[in-house]
Amino acid sequence: MALRAPVRDYLVSVIGELVGTFLFLFFAFAAAQTANQPNGTTPLTPNATDTSKLLYIALAFGASLAANVWIFFRVSGGQFNPAVTLALVLIRAVSPMKALLLVPTQLVGGILAALVVKAIIPGDDILFAVSLGPGVTDVQGLFIELLLTFMLVFTILMLVAEKTKSTFVAPIGIGISLFIGHLVGIFWTGAGINPARAFSPAVVQASFPIYHWIYWLGPAVGSFLAAALYLGLKAMKYELVGGDADKEKREERLSMQQADLIIETLRGLPSDASLTDLKRGPEIRVLGDDMKIRKSRFGSNDSANFSSWVRVEEISECPLPTSNKSPNPRRASRIVVIGAGMGGLSCALSLAKEGFTNIEVYETASNLGFVGAGIQLAPNMAKILDRLGCWKEIEAEAIDLKETSIRQGDSDTELAHVDLLYIRDTYKYPHMVGHRSLLAGAMYEACKKENNIKFHFSVEAEAVESFGPKPFLRVKPREGDSYTIEADVILASDGIKSIVRLKILSELNHDAHITDTHQASYRIMLKREEMENDPELLELINGDKVTR
Repeated sequence: MALRAPVRDYLVSVIGELVGTFLFLFFAFAAAQTANQPNGTTPLTPNATDTSKLLYIALAFGASLAANVWIFFRVSGGQFNPAVTLALVLIRAVSPMKALLLVPTQLVGGILAALVVKAIIPGDDILFAVSLGPGVTDVQGLFIELLLTFMLVFTILMLVAEKTKSTFVAPIGIGISLFIGHLVGIFWTGAGINPARAFSPAVVQASFPIYHWIYWLGPAVGSFLAAALYLGLKAMKYELVGGDADKEKREERLSMQQADLIIETLRGLPSDASLTDLKRGPEIRVLGDDMKIRKSRFGSNDSANFSSWVRVEEISECPLPTSNKSPNPRRASRIVVIGAGMGGLSCALSLAKEGFTNIEVYETASNLGFVGAGIQLAPNMAKILDRLGCWKEIEAEAIDLKETSIRQGDSDTELAHVDLLYIRDTYKYPHMVGHRSLLAGAMYEACKKENNIKFHFSVEAEAVESFGPKPFLRVKPREGDSYTIEADVILASDGIKSIVRLKILSELNHDAHITDTHQASYRIMLKREEMENDPELLELINGDKVTR
């Protein structure tokens, strides 16, 4: 019998944490046990200052963590540390229910690692237990453990919980962070940094120092502070302050409007024209199909082929090019968009970006209040939204997806699994999911910045009176009499009850009536607080995975 998805997911996570914690600590403990073997003359203690031994142990812990995080990241998250799990619970990346399963699993994995090292390496003593160095007080040890754990946990949150295109190499950064922590902490506290690491050798040798509590409280407080800093930075939208380091370099690029003007000038040339028809103008930087950056200055000596360029990267502060061709009069056409939903907003915004100067949007509602479920944002969609000038706001709030699971509805059997980690590197934009209100709201705000778009709220489209020679649309304000408007183009974005569609279909002698399929789908919306007591539902929304 197939396991239910939550049960199976919990089981996989527990197995991953058990095996991963065991392997991480086995190799780390074995290295420490080896390094601390007496050399026959001067016995080495766990807190000795022998530089080569310190480097050996620190490197072993860091490398073992990096390798096993890389191996088990897709299985259980590669936490291997109750302090890390606590931080992930605090930022709602892991449910409390899962944490209650993972923390004991990590402790068991550590104990097994300590037992195996003690069993297979000769010698009666355990030489990898943590202890305070000479002269170190309990309070000093507590703060050392706090700071070392803070460094490790904050590294994990910024490299893993904060999804970027460098997340796939996060294990290296995590390993380096633990390596640094051991360089600093081995002599003074033994560098616990991980309650499972400190607890397991104490259990195996049945010896708990009176100050053992610092190896629990220090990491717990350090984890809490790291999570608090992370959440604080996220709340202040830190990525908008210092610039988005994960986007392509744009420091010297001017506005998209200037780029569009250059492109439009080129489009306006006759088909048999060359760039010599342009007066010597700006130098631009372009990204070609071969993904190599080139510079080109329009002028009589330029033989470049504009059709092979896919994006303007930079425009220098030079006069814009001119052409003898007069502006396209069609840009002044009166365009009427019916409906201010997703389709209407994107249509109006796209037309404004293309240079159309007379766009009107008619919407029955008195204001735009967007509701609905989450919407997946594919990289090609993200690229278009970026060109429309509203992607940055959407990206700051949306969730960067890392995997998709497609399942059979009646049995919950997984039919397909898609790893999405390659998306950003391949297409330069991520695959994300955001709320409907986020997407529509960002487009609406972008539309309001365009002087060429005018909104008419509380105005219902009643009928299309004629399609030619120009279309006439009869509209009725909520408080007022009907009137007719003349347009050059009418674009229907008014949904399933579209009066324009009915008119077009009837003009073409097609049946315009809606046919009942006798099938229905239901969608409910829940607030997060309504799901707090349902860990299975919380698991679906806390992660970066799509389940269909």
